[in-house]
Amino acid sequence: MTQGPIWSRFRLDPRRHTSLRASDEDRDVVRECLGEAYADGRLDRSEFDDRLTAVDGSRFLGDLLEPLSDLVLDAHPADPASEPEAARTALEPLEPPPPSTPSEIEAAARAHHAKVFRASLSSFVGASAITTLIWLATGLFSGGFAGFWPIFVMLGTGIGVISTASRRSQIIEERRRALTRQAREYKELEGPQQTQHDTGSFRTQPPPASRDEDRRDLRRRRSRRDDEPGADHEPP
Repeated sequence: MTQGPIWSRFRLDPRRHTSLRASDEDRDVVRECLGEAYADGRLDRSEFDDRLTAVDGSRFLGDLLEPLSDLVLDAHPADPASEPEAARTALEPLEPPPPSTPSEIEAAARAHHAKVFRASLSSFVGASAITTLIWLATGLFSGGFAGFWPIFVMLGTGIGVISTASRRSQIIEERRRALTRQAREYKELEGPQQTQHDTGSFRTQPPPASRDEDRRDLRRRRSRRDDEPGADHEPP
């Protein structure tokens, strides 16, 4: 297993963003690394299974470091105070700017609803197919088919599909407001500010003295807001 490129395969470096939510793509990176270690003989079957279970139950990027702690280099949270500025910048790539214009925000909000709807529909189809196959297999082996119990699973997951479809306008509007707020915060940090003099002319003010610190503070505020109950989350 190569040691260097592993951290670049995550959305964000888990050593620097331990409190942010992990995605399925982040977990897949760790699962792949564990699979390579098991194939190399560095993990036995029991260790491999235990670590996969830990990865499956992980919620934050920091939770993904422990299963890798003795397999890759520097698998521990980074201490910003102990690193030079250049190293901190390399470990903390800037996030892409959020949509800024009304048309971009509207398109992103609609794309968000489409993504949520596809996720709920995929859950409905997958759960329905699996439970129906189990019902068929059980009936074939037992020699008789009992009541079609998968209908209860279909009803449960189908409610999510119907709810997502019926709340389309609400979901888009909530996402639109969130993106508008993010665009406003990003503009405050990134763009030079203009002030109007009494003469009516404008003068461009210099950017904040510590923009990197402002960016980190903004990300911390977003992370805390995303962890609050009722926050607008995207499905994993």
